Amino acid sequence: QLQNAEGAVKAAQSAYELAETNAKRYRELYAQQAISKLQLDQAENQLNATSAQLQQAQASLNLSSNQNSYTNLTAPDTGIITAFNI
Repeated sequence: QLQNAEGAVKAAQSAYELAETNAKRYRELYAQQAISKLQLDQAENQLNATSAQLQQAQASLNLSSNQNSYTNLTAPDTGIITAFNI
């Protein structure tokens, strides 16, 4: 599950970077009056959506990492267990 969350973060990061690049290009094109305001707004909305997806993936990774930390049993002292009373 932790590996899946890490993969989701990488995919979301990649999608965010692409949306960020596209939004920057669209801003430049809009400044040159080469595209409509609607096209710029769509690029900005895509950037916002991928940003939210990235944040969600990072939160999922943090949760998975936290849950994974509870699966490891560590003893406060070194030694051999001779009896285990339940």
